[in-house]
Amino acid sequence: MIKIEIENRGGNVIYSHDCENNTLRLTLEKAVSEKVGLRGANLRGADLRDANLWGADLEGAHLGGATLGGADFTGACIENATGLPIGLEVK
Repeated sequence: MIKIEIENRGGNVIYSHDCENNTLRLTLEKAVSEKVGLRGANLRGADLRDANLWGADLEGAHLGGATLGGADFTGACIENATGLPIGLEVK
């Protein structure tokens, strides 16, 4: 089992998940599916390619350097999030 924790900008763990072959993307998708509030999450440098972030609460999250190609932000709240690529559209 691989345990991955998502921390906020203050270093506090806001979600953790463990499973076989775990990745940050899988952990984040699990948190989103459970409707966990991820406000202020530190996702700097994360590989979130093709992640299903539909409806995620990422208000104030830090996404600087994250790979977001193909990620689905439909209905996500990214207000005040930093490090987002220019032109990122949320439907």
